[in-house]
Amino acid sequence: MSDDTIVWSALRAALVKDGRSLRHQAFHAHPPLVVERFDLDAHDLLSRTLLSFGLSVISEEHDRPMDGHGAMTGPLHGLTAYLDPIDGSANVGAPAGPFGPSVAVIHHAQVVFSAVLDLRSGRVVGAGPDLPLVEPTTLEAVDVLRSSAPTPAVLLGGTGAIADAGPSSAQVTGVHGATAHDLCALALNEHSVYVDVRNTVRPWDYLGGLHVLRAAGGFCMELDGRELMPDVTVNDRGSRRLFALSPSEAVTRVEDFRGHGALS
Repeated sequence: MSDDTIVWSALRAALVKDGRSLRHQAFHAHPPLVVERFDLDAHDLLSRTLLSFGLSVISEEHDRPMDGHGAMTGPLHGLTAYLDPIDGSANVGAPAGPFGPSVAVIHHAQVVFSAVLDLRSGRVVGAGPDLPLVEPTTLEAVDVLRSSAPTPAVLLGGTGAIADAGPSSAQVTGVHGATAHDLCALALNEHSVYVDVRNTVRPWDYLGGLHVLRAAGGFCMELDGRELMPDVTVNDRGSRRLFALSPSEAVTRVEDFRGHGALS
C-alpha cells in the first residue's frame, strides 16, 4: 500500500469514523459537555487513530511529536500530522459557528494532505494529491470547487475588526474564532476576505485550512506582508496574524497585497 493510500485511510478513519463519535458526543452528551474535556477526549481519540496508521502527531493539546515510542518521527517515512482536535472549541455548545478537527499531514516540511471536519454541519473539506477538494460529509466524496463569486464579505477571525482591509463593499459577517474552518469557507468562496489580528494562531490552528485554501487558488499572508505557505518544521510553534483572500478575490486583488503589509 502506498504512503498516499495509507494517509487517506488514516484521515478517513480519524475524520469519518472518529468524527461520527465526536459529533454524537457534541450534540447528545448527558450531562452536557465540558469543553475542555471534549477537546482532550478528541485529542486522545484522533491521536490514537493517526498513530495506529504510522503517523507521528503534533497536537494543540500535546505539542511534542508523538509516535507511540517517544521518537521525533513516526515509522511512516517521517510523516507527521499537525492536529487541532477541536478547532473553534469556543463554538461548542453555542447556537452557531463551526467546530471540529483539523489535520495537516507534513512531509519534508511541506503539507501534503489536509482535512477539516465541521462537526456542526458534518462537512469535510480536504486537499491532497489528485484531490483538490473533498466535500461534504465523507472523504470518499470528491467534488470540485465552486467557482461562483461570493457576496463581498469579510470573515473576521478572533476578536477586533479591520473591515477596511477587505473590498470597499465588504461587511463583517461573523466572528468564528475557528481558523481552519474559516479558511476552508474562504476556499469555497463563501467569503471574500479573512483577517485575524489576535497573534495567537499557531501551526495546528491554520495549516489544514491554509493547505485547502492554497490548493483552491486562494492567498494568505501575515499582516506584516510575508506570504504564508503550507509548510512548517516540527519545531515551528510560532504565533501569527493572518490576512487571506478567497480564490475569486485573489484573481484580481492579490498583487495589491503581495509583499506589502495588509495594514500599510
